[in-house]
Amino acid sequence: PKSISAVFLGLGWVLSSCTGQLMSLDCILAGSGGTSAVPLAMQRQLLYLLTPVIMMLALGLVYSAAWIVLALVRHAKRRPGSCTMAAFSAWMRMRLPVIVLVVLFFYFPSLVRVSWSLFACFPVDQLGEGPYPQYLVKPGAFFTLDMSQQCWQGWHKQWALGLGIPLVVIFCLGVPAGIALLLWRNRHRTQLPDFRQHCGFLYRTFRPGCVCYEAVVAAITVCLAAISVFSTVIGPYYECVLFTVVFAASLVLQIWLRPYAFERLHYMQLAASGCLLVTSFATLTFFSMDRDTDTSALYKEVMGGIIL
Repeated sequence: PKSISAVFLGLGWVLSSCTGQLMSLDCILAGSGGTSAVPLAMQRQLLYLLTPVIMMLALGLVYSAAWIVLALVRHAKRRPGSCTMAAFSAWMRMRLPVIVLVVLFFYFPSLVRVSWSLFACFPVDQLGEGPYPQYLVKPGAFFTLDMSQQCWQGWHKQWALGLGIPLVVIFCLGVPAGIALLLWRNRHRTQLPDFRQHCGFLYRTFRPGCVCYEAVVAAITVCLAAISVFSTVIGPYYECVLFTVVFAASLVLQIWLRPYAFERLHYMQLAASGCLLVTSFATLTFFSMDRDTDTSALYKEVMGGIIL
């Protein structure tokens, strides 16, 4: 409804000068790739996958530079023993796990979307559908990242099986399970300074009985990303239904388990989850179950304003 779209169109116009696309990623890749054997759509996804690695290397360089500065200060204070390669190795060994965990935690939603997107296909000109079957151009399902490529044909099959399945296993299944296993096996070490320094960001906001709740949050993120990526297949109505189910399950878990250690944070999360659930449920009323009639325009405008 216009009560929602007009606001976002206005925001888009205001922010357009700040987000002007001076450089197009597709144009850069197409111009630099030449006759590359890697399709443009996959080049884009590989670049997204490499972004966390680049960030890890950048943070590693920052920590290395910090050590050099500290080493120079200690050398000036005539403490040469702390400026050896052994001291540098000990410095980095203590910080590298933190860098890897924090970067993966920050980029986790993007990595999950990239993993699911390799299997996202859009059905076009399905056989036996439509009043004019003689005008079907290209029956089948096509890769949403490159609509010129039919799904499970040619290079899409190779990349989906060779890269997509490992990514889903690692990020969509492995990360939530790994977080749960890591925190459960170390649930008695959560107050130790060493473990808290390396993994504290995964459980410090949760009470002692729910130290593994971050795995639940990761699993919910995986579900939401999958619904969003496959929305072209399931359609907007069922996408909204599934979002409502996930938001409702998340809200029930928060009410039942009360996982957060701080009362104010608990109520903030309840308010956020409740807002998402109400928004998703109200959006369902925009869809008419009767194909011959549409939902009232006045209702859409009023409810859109309330949602906003």
